[in-house]
Amino acid sequence: AAPSVTPFPGVVVRRRAQGEKVAVDCDACVVGSGAAGASAAIEAARLGRRVVLLDGAPAVGGQATGAIIDTFCGFYSNGPRPELLTFGIAEEIVRDLTRTDAMARIEGRRNTLILYYRHTALQRWLEEALAAAGVTVITGALLSRVEADGARIAAVGAMTRHGEVEVRARAYVDATGDAALAWQAGLAVHEPASETIYGSQNG
Repeated sequence: AAPSVTPFPGVVVRRRAQGEKVAVDCDACVVGSGAAGASAAIEAARLGRRVVLLDGAPAVGGQATGAIIDTFCGFYSNGPRPELLTFGIAEEIVRDLTRTDAMARIEGRRNTLILYYRHTALQRWLEEALAAAGVTVITGALLSRVEADGARIAAVGAMTRHGEVEVRARAYVDATGDAALAWQAGLAVHEPASETIYGSQNG
């Protein structure tokens, strides 16, 4: 007799049909999960808004975790007795990472205070804060189209490894760092008069 086979516990899933997309409705869609985008998403979700956060990278954090620069400058005033000038999410990050020895203060030139942090610790902090706030995070999502209704963005399309995602929101935040959302929407984007910008992160 053939031996009995116990099926692996869990849910059976299959790839969606070609061209089928997932549609998500929310109050606010934030494009770009760096320091600015993650902060905006967390703050909006804490106010009770339904928030979707899109990022083209495989993990959240943007340049703050992906560029391996690992420093925050300008959080404190200059002088012999520096005072914290940046509050909100930034203040929480400074507090929590300092408590776990994942952040250190370094005195720079002219009495400037620089914060040096472990980028892996910051990334974990952002992941946990986004989850706790109830933000829907979609990483590996590259902007493919932006649907505009005059000067207002109506929907955003993004391609992921699992297919297309369409997000419809009441408000949008372009936190890509290079105006990728505004550019895709056909909105006016200002560039420096004396410099040429090459390339794009296209969060």
